Amino acid sequence: MTGFRITPFIRKDQPEKWLDTPGMQEMWKTVAETRQGDVRLINAADLPRVDKMCSSHPETPVVIDHFARIGVDGEMRRRTSSRFAICRSTSRRA
Repeated sequence: MTGFRITPFIRKDQPEKWLDTPGMQEMWKTVAETRQGDVRLINAADLPRVDKMCSSHPETPVVIDHFARIGVDGEMRRRTSSRFAICRSTSRRA
């Protein structure tokens, strides 16, 4: 499998806008066309943004690396379980 490993951590100035660039839109389209993996190293807080992109690009295979780093700070929170909603579609499996 080939693909792209992408993270919002590289966008230190505005990490909330990491998916809002024309280049990112083009990458999602290209990944779908070439059937590569779109590997996301993200935190649980980023799951809603990735879910929105998955809805816009349903043919793009997306892999959430390291289980969205849930519990990386050593604590599991009740609200974290709602973040798993992104797994609801069988078309979004790796």
